[in-house]
Amino acid sequence: ILGTSSLCPAQDEADLIAYSHLTDGYWQIWILDLAKFESQQITTSSVDKRYPIWIKGGKKIMYRTSNAEMFIVDVENKKETQILDKFGVITDPAWSEVNKRLAFTRYEGYLKDESEIWTIQLDGQDQRVLTHEPGMQYNPAWSPDGNTIVYASGKTFGTHQIWIMDKDGKNQKKLTENTGKWDILPAFSPDGEKIVFASNREGSFDIWIMDKHGKGLKNLTKNEALDTKPSFSPDGKQIIFTSTRSGTLGLWVMNIDGTNPRRLTDGKSECQDASWIRLKKE
Repeated sequence: ILGTSSLCPAQDEADLIAYSHLTDGYWQIWILDLAKFESQQITTSSVDKRYPIWIKGGKKIMYRTSNAEMFIVDVENKKETQILDKFGVITDPAWSEVNKRLAFTRYEGYLKDESEIWTIQLDGQDQRVLTHEPGMQYNPAWSPDGNTIVYASGKTFGTHQIWIMDKDGKNQKKLTENTGKWDILPAFSPDGEKIVFASNREGSFDIWIMDKHGKGLKNLTKNEALDTKPSFSPDGKQIIFTSTRSGTLGLWVMNIDGTNPRRLTDGKSECQDASWIRLKKE
């Protein structure tokens, strides 16, 4: 694991990044401590695990397996527990700590070009379908206040754009415009004012940023490599993302204006799906 002193949190805080790391043939959940620049393996079972999400104040991590099942792992004792097992296939999980609800994508049977965005409680109660549109509605992400969901919408071989809606699915509004390109994987800034996303509108996939109204659109990376899956640091000053610019999938971080990009992982092994949390030390 690589790093720089500019990433170190305050002495009374701990910055932890949960991520998926290809380990002995399987994607496993690991945690990187930015103060120590040390990484710890959390899961070990023989199944791919992706999209880690911090819950319970950093005590547990929720993740999705390769067969679209949801689990929670206790960070301390590493015990894994399946959740929502009676619900079926779940993709693109996104958690709102404010609403205590999971947003996710559900595909209609075997139709890969038809999907909707749902929300649900972790106990499987109060299922809600938020979108009822043709094509794919996917990649949901909550606003910090829990009132809004940003997501991607489009057809498989058509145009994919970023949309926004209220937490109940009302007031759906398109934020980006492109022709035959993909704007995907949006994420809110901690103050809810900015949205980052990945787009291939200028060729290869880059990291883009705009305000919550779709204004001030800017390409932050402009790199020929794959840059994708962006999200903000807890203080909103940096953006962490996945990139192949070192030859393999790895975690990178940069300032919110795109300056000072630097690699967090060593480039020798595959890493992706970063989830960043800042905790007060006890």
